[in-house]
Amino acid sequence: LNNEPQLRDGMPLVDAEGRTLGLDSRVAAAATVARATLLQAVLVPSCALLAPTLLVRWLVTPRLWMSAPHLLPLAASATILGSVFVLTPLAVAAVPAHVPIAIEDLEDEIRLELQRRAAGDQRGRAGRVFSGRVLY
Repeated sequence: LNNEPQLRDGMPLVDAEGRTLGLDSRVAAAATVARATLLQAVLVPSCALLAPTLLVRWLVTPRLWMSAPHLLPLAASATILGSVFVLTPLAVAAVPAHVPIAIEDLEDEIRLELQRRAAGDQRGRAGRVFSGRVLY
């Protein structure tokens, strides 16, 4: 996925109800790319690749090597499957699909426009908006 156009031109912003605000923010684009990189390059590989390797090496093998070596393949398989099919989805679910951005962190012109809109809104607005791109 090439994110250069979003980083250059900005990413659309949405409010808490999911309505497009008609504003594009480079700060939102950078925050979204950073969160996607964290999710795809660190969190998912750690849960699916690193965690089962460490668990098998430091927990499963030392406990079963002498006492029940015939159970090592089954225990290692269960550890790997559990990490891939349970730990990874739980870790991904812990990361919000929409990236929240505080209004104070946005570019000056966007922040001023959102404050102007909030002043005319009867319901008021929260102090944050969301990136228009869903991570997963």
